[in-house]
Amino acid sequence: MKVNIWSKQTLGLIENFEVPGEVASMCIASNDQIVAGLINGGIAIIDAVKLQMSRVLERAHTGTVVSCISLR
Repeated sequence: MKVNIWSKQTLGLIENFEVPGEVASMCIASNDQIVAGLINGGIAIIDAVKLQMSRVLERAHTGTVVSCISLR
């Protein structure tokens, strides 16, 4: 599956990233990171400034699909 980053000024595609699963939820952290919760239990973290995948946690959770993410 892919996560796309779009420009809010031009509405054009800036970058896309392959993530290892279907995205169930996303949020933007205050440190300019995009966090995507995946249906397979993984979490993908994308650096929105450097436009690169920072980290993938393969099995961040088990059980019910997480449909909401919040960071502190």
